[in-house]
Amino acid sequence: MLVEFGEGLPLWCAQLSDDLRLRFTNTELFFEAGDSQRRAELVNILGNFSRYVEIVAFAKYPEEVLKVRIQGHTSSFWVQAKDSDEADMRNMARSQERTRAALGIILDLEEVKYERDWLREKLTVNGLSSSQRIFDDAGEEDAQR
Repeated sequence: MLVEFGEGLPLWCAQLSDDLRLRFTNTELFFEAGDSQRRAELVNILGNFSRYVEIVAFAKYPEEVLKVRIQGHTSSFWVQAKDSDEADMRNMARSQERTRAALGIILDLEEVKYERDWLREKLTVNGLSSSQRIFDDAGEEDAQR
C-alpha cells in the first residue's frame, strides 16, 4: 500500500497506518472551517480511491476486509450554540454531511462502478462530531486537526 500511495501521502497531508487506515491531517484541503461544501481538492484526492479499492478488495485482502469506514470529525466549537449539547448536535450533523459528500464522490467514480456491490457491502460513513478530539501538548483542543 505504501508503494502505491507513498508519493501522494505528503501531498494529501495523509498518513497510512499498518492496519490500512488512511488519515488526513489537513482537513482544510477538503472543507472550509464551519462548512460542509466540498472543495475541489477533496474530489481530486478521492479520485485516487479506485486504487485503494483495487488493492484492498482484490490484490491482498478480499475476504479480510470487514468494512471501509469514512469518518468525519469536527472540533467541539460552534459559535452560535447556546451550550455544548447544541454544539455537539450541530457538529454531528456537519460531520455527517461531510462524510456523505465524500461517499458521493467515491460512488461517482467511473473506475469503481464495476465494484458497486462490494462498495455497498463494505463502505460506511460515520459522522463523529467532536467525540474524538485531538489535544496539543498543553492539553488544549487542537480545533484545526
